[in-house]
Amino acid sequence: MKKLRLFLTVFTIICFLLSAGVVFAGGKKAAPREDSVTETAEEEMVTKERTDADWWKAPSGGKMLADDLPSVDKNAGPFVIAFANNDMESGFTIDVWNGFEEAVKKYPNVDLQMYDCKNNPEDSLKVVFDIQTLNPDLVIYFNWVGAGQEMARWSEENKVPEIEVDVPYGEKAWFYGVNNPMTGILGGEKLGAWVKKNWAGEDIWIVQNTEYESGEDVYLRNSEFLRVFLETTGDSINVMNMGKDGKVDELNGDTSPELGLQLFSEWLTAHPDADHVVVWSMTDEAASGMYAAAKNQDRLEDCIFGSINGTSHAFNIIVEDKRYLGSIAIFPEYYGEELLQMAVAILTEKEIPKSVVTKYMWLSVDDLGEYYPQYFK
Repeated sequence: MKKLRLFLTVFTIICFLLSAGVVFAGGKKAAPREDSVTETAEEEMVTKERTDADWWKAPSGGKMLADDLPSVDKNAGPFVIAFANNDMESGFTIDVWNGFEEAVKKYPNVDLQMYDCKNNPEDSLKVVFDIQTLNPDLVIYFNWVGAGQEMARWSEENKVPEIEVDVPYGEKAWFYGVNNPMTGILGGEKLGAWVKKNWAGEDIWIVQNTEYESGEDVYLRNSEFLRVFLETTGDSINVMNMGKDGKVDELNGDTSPELGLQLFSEWLTAHPDADHVVVWSMTDEAASGMYAAAKNQDRLEDCIFGSINGTSHAFNIIVEDKRYLGSIAIFPEYYGEELLQMAVAILTEKEIPKSVVTKYMWLSVDDLGEYYPQYFK
């Protein structure tokens, strides 16, 4: 009986060692269990997807027009997509928000979570933390007042693809939005040509509305405007308020009609002799306030206006007053449709270049009706 118990004990130990893969002298390693093979293969596949492919990363370069985005399967998914919107105050951002609400109806398997950053850094950071808690499949970040770096950092560390809208933050994010320098160039050409034709030989003041918090890329809307405006007008005018730094008077009115009204009212009061004033704004919203300031002081005859965004703030004035020469439309109502198409393309691993550029167009009273006939009813 003792010999039998000893034999069973030794036999049990040998079986255990063989199942653990121990190799005896002159022997071969025991084959792993079938379920162990499956688990190992799955682990290797996941590791390969996370390290070798890294398809979530945006390419280092390349550019395409939004009109050329590849078609996608609108039934693809399920996907959770987070969208952060700068605010629900300006006409532009409201158009963007409404565009998303309409566009997502075409994607039955996309769960779109929308967040309002309320145009301030504190709420923007809270939205970023909420998105991190959500841990979506993809982030669309449209915000120019703060927390963009934190959103980009988290997206990169967690390998969550991110599309940054109009304002770039992260090196490994996709970009969708307006070509900021080209809008400035177009505005400089249009206002410069008008001034050269109508105000040649005059002393000119140039006032630009800006938004410093948006960063260098967005500031190109103003710096490129000024460069091209001066090239276009040449020596036909005398700019009265050019500083030693090569800049003219800048008002930090952001996208606020109220702030534009306040700041330009103060400027007009401080410059009672300025009778040929070129007003350029990187947003329609602030430009509408600047227009109201000139109207309140009976100074409209002294000014011309131009801006960027293509919203009702500009169009309602353009159809009534020729001194508002035009607005560069970037069609915010299409942002939602194009961004969801871009997002699903990325999530289904279609090749999308790093930068996707929206269309933009100078709209004056002469051609506004072709694109927005409702302003003439």
